[in-house]
Amino acid sequence: MIGARVRHAIVRRFGWWGACALCSLAIVPEHSKHSSSIGWYLAALVCVALITASATITSGRTAGAPQSASAATHAGHAGHGGQVASAADTGDANVAFEAYKRPSPYLPAIPAGKVKHFRVVVYEHVTKVSDSVAPKRVWSFAVNGKFYRGTGLSAPMVVNQGDHVAMTFVNGGTKALNVTRGHSLDLHAASVPPGKDFETIAPGKSLHFSFIASDPGTFLYHCATGPMIEHLGAGMVGMLLVKPRHMAPVDKELWIMQQEYYPGAPGKDPDMATMMDKAPDVVAFNGYADQYKLHPIHVKRGEKIRVYLLDAGPSLPMLFHVLGTVFDKTDIEGQIGHSSQTVNLGPSQGGYVEFTLKHGGAYPFVTHSFADMMRGAMGAFVTQGVPDSAAAAF
Repeated sequence: MIGARVRHAIVRRFGWWGACALCSLAIVPEHSKHSSSIGWYLAALVCVALITASATITSGRTAGAPQSASAATHAGHAGHGGQVASAADTGDANVAFEAYKRPSPYLPAIPAGKVKHFRVVVYEHVTKVSDSVAPKRVWSFAVNGKFYRGTGLSAPMVVNQGDHVAMTFVNGGTKALNVTRGHSLDLHAASVPPGKDFETIAPGKSLHFSFIASDPGTFLYHCATGPMIEHLGAGMVGMLLVKPRHMAPVDKELWIMQQEYYPGAPGKDPDMATMMDKAPDVVAFNGYADQYKLHPIHVKRGEKIRVYLLDAGPSLPMLFHVLGTVFDKTDIEGQIGHSSQTVNLGPSQGGYVEFTLKHGGAYPFVTHSFADMMRGAMGAFVTQGVPDSAAAAF
């Protein structure tokens, strides 16, 4: 029979395959005339069979299981280079989904003209909202032709206090937008008759109304069709900012909206039962988990920064905090504060914070509800001259 050193070497090299091969050698008695040749022949057969089976099992597991974090990061952010993210690379071989593209966190411009016109269009699409979670069907709003495909984000709207705002709401409109159910549009900034202007309309239909943006604030807009938790939990939320009159200028204005996403079968609508349990699998800033950590927001040391915040919910609080600084000024739902470490917003609440980063470096921002931070509500500011990779240290 084989010596002890050889047996140990086989087991170390081939693991339990080697152990099985050694067992095969023991099938033929040691005193048999052909023990050596028959034993090794059986060992070879056993090893080939087991290794082939192992390869088949491993291949099957790889096709149906989530990929590693590094591979998921590459696939989830393939859209940056204009590539289409591969469904096979994410472990969801039968689900096609949109390629990721990073949403700009810089505040969009106010529309030109005396009357501010917005055309808000519903679309339903399959996208990822996290590198580590299977693709979901998300229900979103596009505004004036701005779609955030590849994320779960709906476009923001910005006006000045006192502006005349004219809204056109379209529930789908074309087959390519994949809308198959009734939806509505509820603007928290608008003082209008909700039964008339926020009514549910069928796919392909449109609705028009207007209002004066009399009250300043960072407001929520959302679908108000019942069950409302289902529509908001599927993604139908967005920010409508009414900027106050005589607002002091700052060097940079940004916007960050926190939103929850709920689990469901890959490529399908989220499960309403998880919404009722307040059990999201992703909590994200601006539609995609951890995106501003992987691709930080660039700022300058010493500049005055204003960040408009909205907790779009539908159910969990947003406790916004920036590591390494203190907020000089806060305005949350009209309540002014100073020297604040964290601001606390409930679902549908908004406001803004102002601060200055006095040193060069990476400054993470999070929700200080750490379970939700771990689900994706984290990002970072990096000052001029600091590499994006500095944010990965946190």
